[in-house]
Amino acid sequence: MAGNDGILFGYDMMENIVMENIADQLGFIEEKNSLDDLMHQADLKFQHGLFSEAEQLYQKLLIKNPGNHRVLLGIALAALEQNNVADAIQFMQQATEAAPDIPLYRRNLGELLRRVGQLEAAIFSHKIAMKHCKLLKWNPFFYNHN
Repeated sequence: MAGNDGILFGYDMMENIVMENIADQLGFIEEKNSLDDLMHQADLKFQHGLFSEAEQLYQKLLIKNPGNHRVLLGIALAALEQNNVADAIQFMQQATEAAPDIPLYRRNLGELLRRVGQLEAAIFSHKIAMKHCKLLKWNPFFYNHN
């Protein structure tokens, strides 16, 4: 019996460990769903022209998920819509650093820099975007309807 108790205890311990692991995973899933919901809310606010509210939600997301290029893009675009070009440049720069292989971010950064007269930096950013576009066989500068 003592041997069986030890084995059962081992199973109980394993069951507890498995249940704790499942609980941790569920907590992660719940938090991820919560973050996904918050991102969706921020995107909806942005789409409805509530840029300040959208930016506040993106800022909350950034605290929970620092360096997320999608969140940084949202903040940059919301700042731009509120005529805050300095913040738009700052967060677009961070988005390009977080996701250097997304040419659209580089293109957007180049356009923002052009708007404030930083032409050399704008050209450099556009050149990097074009280099990535050639690798991806995609062009964010022109939209082809075909």
